[in-house]
Amino acid sequence: VNVGGDLKKIGKDLDCIEAINAIESTRIVNLGKYARCRDVVRNGTVGLDELVRLCLKEKMEKNEMIRISSKWSQLKLSNDQISYAALDALKSLEVCFHLFRLPDLTIRLKVSKATAEKYVD
Repeated sequence: VNVGGDLKKIGKDLDCIEAINAIESTRIVNLGKYARCRDVVRNGTVGLDELVRLCLKEKMEKNEMIRISSKWSQLKLSNDQISYAALDALKSLEVCFHLFRLPDLTIRLKVSKATAEKYVD
């Protein structure tokens, strides 16, 4: 889920690269890496459609022709473009909320949180 790449393209199109770089370094969650830290996927470069399938047990119905052939730099987007972007945003949030409820497996268990005779792999 390459939100950073999308933001860089927006920054280039709108001539605001510096502002995008400031946002990117502090406020973006890479869902692929986030899912990897929670052992949902083996590779953090997974796409949103795969994360939706794994986390939400749904199939994303997106028209790839809109993504590929649409002119996203236009000031007025078509209804299809708006729907496509809204679906991406909504499913990204749903996946993020799902992943947030899972334990971060990169954090070591503190002794105070350990339970006697409980096996953790």
